[in-house]
Amino acid sequence: MTVSNNNQHDVVDLIKTQLSITDVVSKYVDLKGNSRLMKGLCPFYPENTPSFVIYPESQIFKCYCGSCAGTSGGDIFSFIMRIENINFVEALNMCAELAGVKLNKYQPKKAKSIKKDLTHALESATDFFKNSLNSRYGLPASNYLKDRGFSEKHIKEYNFGLSPTGLSTLVDHLKKVGVKSNSAVESGLVQKWADNTWHDFFVDRLIIEIRDEDNNLVGFGGRSLNNKTPKYINTPQTELFNKSELLFGLNLAKKDILKSKECVIVEGYMDVFAAHSEGFNNVVACMGTSLTFNQLNKAKKYADKIILCLDSDIAGKRASVNNLIKLINSHDNLSHIHKSIYIASIDSGKDPDDLIRQDPSEWEKVISEGTPLYKHLINNLDLVYDLTDNNQINDAANVVYKLVFQNTDSHSQDQTLSLLSTKLNINREKLPTPKILNRNLSPKPISNKTNGKQNP
Repeated sequence: MTVSNNNQHDVVDLIKTQLSITDVVSKYVDLKGNSRLMKGLCPFYPENTPSFVIYPESQIFKCYCGSCAGTSGGDIFSFIMRIENINFVEALNMCAELAGVKLNKYQPKKAKSIKKDLTHALESATDFFKNSLNSRYGLPASNYLKDRGFSEKHIKEYNFGLSPTGLSTLVDHLKKVGVKSNSAVESGLVQKWADNTWHDFFVDRLIIEIRDEDNNLVGFGGRSLNNKTPKYINTPQTELFNKSELLFGLNLAKKDILKSKECVIVEGYMDVFAAHSEGFNNVVACMGTSLTFNQLNKAKKYADKIILCLDSDIAGKRASVNNLIKLINSHDNLSHIHKSIYIASIDSGKDPDDLIRQDPSEWEKVISEGTPLYKHLINNLDLVYDLTDNNQINDAANVVYKLVFQNTDSHSQDQTLSLLSTKLNINREKLPTPKILNRNLSPKPISNKTNGKQNP
């Protein structure tokens, strides 16, 4: 359903009829109750007793915790604005997407014109790349795809292309079809060398279209066909392409993600293509080893459960744990969604691409046996920290505290403390005091009892 957002009140009312506040809030808060009242822990401040209340019939929320003191409340838009730290227009667009309401967003005339020119450049380029793959020069690339298990049907369906070996073949083509020179550069297709000559950004590479969740072409990925490094490159950041905010394949996967309530995130394009070819249509890629908070947040818009299946060798695990620690330390809001995130590991060391094609049932098993994020983090702390060093033990403990203790019930906190105590080989009573919360551990460590007497 597409509506104009000129009459804001009508749009707001329409979205509220299509979207339940309970469904939206439950993506961030564990809610319990009935059709008249539901409760959970405050998503804005740490607490142990549920004070956050949803009134489903009136579509509003209210928080009575000590920090909010009853001043925090409102409708679905107020909640999204606060939890995501965004303005009303951004919250309106986000809720509209969740409700299946497509808004005709206002854009200044100049911005529309620039976007139109960049899109024209990209669409002209993708036609050129596809024609190159279908020419006699594209035979090696076509054979490569077939060797990877792609049928002719899938090669066409996934819009693969080829950037030829010439340094300016695309430059010449874009000139012929009337693409403005500044648009060719600003779309990331053309670059200027030190000698003031213009050259193609992608040369002698298999080309993969990158589209946003609304199926708009925003950039390309290129895989080397001649052992040239790096193996993969992406369009540089442009007005349309920001890798940190995109999930590759989401345009193809979002319907199945909404249906299954699960989103599987892998690293590469080929992993996504292999998954979709075998019918695992809820798989997307972060396009590299560095998963971002924006990408996780985008997945959470569509899924209740996010399963990360990244590199499973030691180097890959170390990189992914390092990345998770950076995310935890730089984004407080990760604590609101961490219980939705699971880590799936392929013990054989195979890439998802290989495992899916060779043993689809094993892939299903790997995904179904994903480990909760906090457990994965604790189990692999020694890949990043020296757990014989007291300072690093404190750092390791505090990154776990920051992830788990700001928005988790007492039972989960208790489980976390036990697991952390075992990993660090420290009695619970002697675990480091959290720096993040500026207070003692909650729940307090459970003392061991012997003969009815409490140990000192």
